[in-house]
Amino acid sequence: MGGNNKFSKNAIQAAAAWDLFNPWAKYYQIFSTHPLPARRIQRLNKQCANYGVQPEIDLSVARKIKEEQAGKSMIPEFLTDVFISKLSTFVLIIWGIITVLVIFGLVGFLPLFAWTGFNFFTFWAWGFIAMGFGFIISTLFMYRKGFTDKTVLDLVTYVKASPVRCIPADIHGRIIGRGIPGYYFGEDLYFQDETGIMYIDYRFGLGIVDFFFGILKAKKLIGQEVKIEGWFRRGPAPYLQVRYIKTADGKKYKNHARGLTFFWAIVMFGLAFLFFWIPFSII
Repeated sequence: MGGNNKFSKNAIQAAAAWDLFNPWAKYYQIFSTHPLPARRIQRLNKQCANYGVQPEIDLSVARKIKEEQAGKSMIPEFLTDVFISKLSTFVLIIWGIITVLVIFGLVGFLPLFAWTGFNFFTFWAWGFIAMGFGFIISTLFMYRKGFTDKTVLDLVTYVKASPVRCIPADIHGRIIGRGIPGYYFGEDLYFQDETGIMYIDYRFGLGIVDFFFGILKAKKLIGQEVKIEGWFRRGPAPYLQVRYIKTADGKKYKNHARGLTFFWAIVMFGLAFLFFWIPFSII
């Protein structure tokens, strides 16, 4: 929508391009009970042809918009997203496979281990270090810096967004309600600016923190003019993950979900230290 509250067909087609062409949309569609909105429009347009009615929005420009933003194929971006977001898991799988192969004598690693003094504890210590750096790399990729002013329309028409590949954004407008209407304990919200509305994800990562934000603070934000800084992501529906919410009177509600993700890197480095130490403790 524009400032005159009229729908722009190009804007609708740009927003629909994500549903139609982003590989993440196809992934979500597999697990969905209903077609994504653009797919529903396509099916309704087919019915229009049956009845001789001209479709209001034919989505004929959506592919062109997608190619202008992302080129012919979005598979490289999708594979990069999956790889980086699951980097620590891939390290765990590789280390596990090598361990199983060595245990069952299916590879020639064991003599090398004995000759170099490189034992399983040391091997897994390095594995935990690799997993720790995997968590750090994933976090830095998924929570990028470089926040700039955006509108809801700017964000929802960005075809390359995904749950992993974000847009760091500052948005300005009003909180108009809870993310789940009527759910008193919900921490998420709905936001509106002059171009549209958007779901605001305040999920901290700890249930108790989300609970108390929902019952103590979320209601106070409804109706207030705010600036929200966060990371725009795209799933079956677009949403902004909160870094902070700042009200017109200067009150700031921070969210430390990004920092919490580094906790797992610290855990991995702690395990690495433990596994380096174990061989010396039993000598």
